Amino acid sequence: MLNLKGVHSGYGRLKILRGINLDVPQGGVVALLGGNGTGKSTLLKTVSGLVPLMEGSIEFDGRVISGLKPHEIVRSGLVQVTQSKEAYPAMTVEENLMLGAYTRSDRGVSEDLERVYSFFPVLKKRRKVLSGTLSGGEVQMLVIGRGLMARPTSCASASRRFISGFATYGRRSPISAISWRAATGTGPNSNKRQP
Repeated sequence: MLNLKGVHSGYGRLKILRGINLDVPQGGVVALLGGNGTGKSTLLKTVSGLVPLMEGSIEFDGRVISGLKPHEIVRSGLVQVTQSKEAYPAMTVEENLMLGAYTRSDRGVSEDLERVYSFFPVLKKRRKVLSGTLSGGEVQMLVIGRGLMARPTSCASASRRFISGFATYGRRSPISAISWRAATGTGPNSNKRQP
């Protein structure tokens, strides 16, 4: 599903990644491990089109995505769930969630919003509140929910907090939310596309 071949990237003339090869099969889960400054975030930013590819190729779902703009990569079904500081504090919880659906034109947005709320009930309770007032764990739920609103085929995260910090908010977790995407045919275990 996601294939990187000989990927070199970095910032300006500074090459951070050299010759990275990675194959993530459909339904696969991969963890990028390493200390600070080892290129984990740079790799995800390169895949997402935020850092330019210097050499090599990146394919997603059989299509070359190297050279595409970030919004085109999102439309192809690959989204990145950012670290919690990436919420927009001057916008409400619901406005932040709806940003995730900006590339969609289908009628399922309202249904998906309710589904995200079912995974993270605290967000529904606080939907009209500015996201700048949320706790760290709530903000992480918000950015995961925003990523799910795009109906991704695949999801990437550089956040150490992707799974942590949810125990106090009930039985549902980010894994169950992402599994919902797989079960509805728009998640990591499916090739289905949404309009």
